[in-house]
Amino acid sequence: MRRVCPFSCNVEPCTNPGTYLEKFVFKGHASKRGTELYAGSLLGSVGINHFQRVQWGLKNITEPNSEPMSLKLSSLGLGTYLGAADDATDEQVLSAVLYSATRGWNVIDTAPNYRDGRAEASIGRALLLLLVGSKAEEFPEGRAEVTRDALFISSKAGFLNSALKQQLLEQGAASSTDLMAGSHCLSRACIRASVKASLAALRLETLDLLYLHNAAEVQLLARGRVGFMALLKEAFQELEALRQEGKVRGYGMATWECFRQPPNSHTHLSLEEVVNLAREVGGKQHGFLAVQLPVNAKLTEAFVQPWQLVLNQTATDAVRKAAAAAAAAQAAAEAALRLKEPEDVDPEKISAAMDQGLALPPPPPPSPPPPPPPAVYDSVTLLEAAKRMGVAVFASGPLLEGQLLQGLVGPLDGIMGLKDARSTAGKLLQYARSVPGVASVLLGQKAQEHVEANVPLAAMPRLAEKMWELVKQEMEATLKQQQQKAVTV
Repeated sequence: MRRVCPFSCNVEPCTNPGTYLEKFVFKGHASKRGTELYAGSLLGSVGINHFQRVQWGLKNITEPNSEPMSLKLSSLGLGTYLGAADDATDEQVLSAVLYSATRGWNVIDTAPNYRDGRAEASIGRALLLLLVGSKAEEFPEGRAEVTRDALFISSKAGFLNSALKQQLLEQGAASSTDLMAGSHCLSRACIRASVKASLAALRLETLDLLYLHNAAEVQLLARGRVGFMALLKEAFQELEALRQEGKVRGYGMATWECFRQPPNSHTHLSLEEVVNLAREVGGKQHGFLAVQLPVNAKLTEAFVQPWQLVLNQTATDAVRKAAAAAAAAQAAAEAALRLKEPEDVDPEKISAAMDQGLALPPPPPPSPPPPPPPAVYDSVTLLEAAKRMGVAVFASGPLLEGQLLQGLVGPLDGIMGLKDARSTAGKLLQYARSVPGVASVLLGQKAQEHVEANVPLAAMPRLAEKMWELVKQEMEATLKQQQQKAVTV
């Protein structure tokens, strides 16, 4: 960890103790060189394929012709969602960051509303203790210390913590009409203020990734599809501006339901439509680079269900344009029918349920099944759609906040492909991190016993794709047996 002042020449000990540290921020962002050196420093300590190369926009986002950039990211990342808003939990989060980041986890995810802002502040304190500087190349190769450019740090905008909400309302930057479900805001002013507050709390100059937090889950039904897409377009405009200012490197959507629903669901969202909107706003080199959604042994939609329609890559340009125009016309017609959304859907209940980890209110009845897509479209899974469009997928909820452990302690022991993971939690994490196409699995952990049990999973290689397919079949059979037992009890 840091032994010298990250503010000076990185050679002399810190001679500026006191208040300057409260305002100090680390410059830069995750880089190809930084993440490669970080991964290289852990050779022999982590599994051979624990780190994956993820394409991450352009090396210089202000130059359209800049070369593409890739990062080496850990297949396990640290989430910071749950926990009490108190000092004891702050210390747990700080310790979890230090323990994980020094043992092969270089992905950290948070949000301004997690523990009412204390999650971001705890990470910021941890980074001040952890990081020796901004760039790995400033230090002799082979050193084990961690630099800013070795870590991939994401936060979100959407849900406001109490302090930020009060500030925006008092300043007149947001009104009650901007807020959905009491605290969810995607106006340009809210997004900019949220990013500014997150950077200050995290002590960073730049976020590697900024998600729009449950945008569709909270806003889609309430505003209608036309209104939601207009809101999303304005949000993307602000995010592209923040990219050009160097505040964020890329943006995306952190979701729960919208990318796991069939096309005839009122809450379904087309990834291709979202990416096309980002392209309309930001051009060919737009910054929409990632989505986050639940991926685990139970919530399998992302890799099982072909619910995303994507233009066929072999179609001619003329055919693709005609199909896109037809799809746009169909979407407009559907949107017109949806202008009056069902009145029994309460976005405030949806937001509260998601914040508390409760079951979501039942959605309105689905629309009639859409007609079969024309041949120019492919029906693919979310992961396949993301791959085709160059969008990274980060998985949340690998243990469903502990719910998956209920009833599976013991039954998973018979799955040979997971035998090297000793605990039930370890087996479920190994399964989730091995899903083909997932960049990193985000695990919320704070308690010392959980951190010390889960972090060493990085030493295990991820399952090869063919082995994972076999394990998937066994996992499905095991879960089916457990469901049948539960019914008969």
